[in-house]
Amino acid sequence: MTREEIKELAEFDFIKGMSIEDIASKYGLSKNTIKTWRTRNGWVQKRKDSKDSREGSKGSKKGSKKDSKGSNELEKKTPPPEEDKPPDNNNGLTAKQQAFAREYMKSYNATQAYMNVYDATYESAQTLASKMLRNVQIRTEIERLKKEKARKLDLSYESLLLDLAREANADIGEYVNFASHDETVVDGKGKPVLDTNGAEIIAHKSQVWLKDKADVDTSLIKKVSVGKDGVQLELHDRSKARDELLKRLAPDEKLKALQIEKAKTDLELAKKKLELLNGGKDDDVTINIQPFGGDE
Repeated sequence: MTREEIKELAEFDFIKGMSIEDIASKYGLSKNTIKTWRTRNGWVQKRKDSKDSREGSKGSKKGSKKDSKGSNELEKKTPPPEEDKPPDNNNGLTAKQQAFAREYMKSYNATQAYMNVYDATYESAQTLASKMLRNVQIRTEIERLKKEKARKLDLSYESLLLDLAREANADIGEYVNFASHDETVVDGKGKPVLDTNGAEIIAHKSQVWLKDKADVDTSLIKKVSVGKDGVQLELHDRSKARDELLKRLAPDEKLKALQIEKAKTDLELAKKKLELLNGGKDDDVTINIQPFGGDE
């Protein structure tokens, strides 16, 4: 279950009257998290609206039979709602269905999207939003909007793979210069310090400095900081990036492992069957397994 789904369920529980403490315990979250969601998403007002709606519906039931005849006549005269009108675009969606798809893309919260477009109560939106998402044409429109959003962000599977490849091949030498040299150790007066044999003591010195910002690809830098040991530069984890690339670019390896595991299972089953046929003994049983890609 995603965090957005948990948030939506927690909101529903709050509107139904559950306490902050009980919701936090139910979903394994902190009370502060639930309180933050309650404030940002207006749960208190929604609980109040839901309560008012329930009380209003109870009062209206008393006169429902009396007004049924008049309401039927009113329904005949009332024009069909917008959802019943013919589609107004090539995608086969009404204007409100399109608006629902756009609202859904903002937060991926179907209930909230339905409430924003149709001005419905939370309880109605809970049911009707799920129905909207099962509509094939609406799902198609949502997928189209996702692709459009990805194009605007210049994101694609290929571009993400290229980014991973760049991280996997990043070289620290492209960001720093380093050198070393020998120099004579001197005392406070600038005179060379001698060893026990009277020879000058030579120290090996190293230097490291960053290259100019204009000469490097800063997108591959994870962190730059200045501490007591000087400037520290950290690139993204090459090993992690390479492992991710292997998983994405060599899926056949995983398939091969599954095939091998299945072959082992089949072998064990075959042995068990032959043991049963031989009265529980498999001393004279020999089973040959052809390797993958071998001759039959």
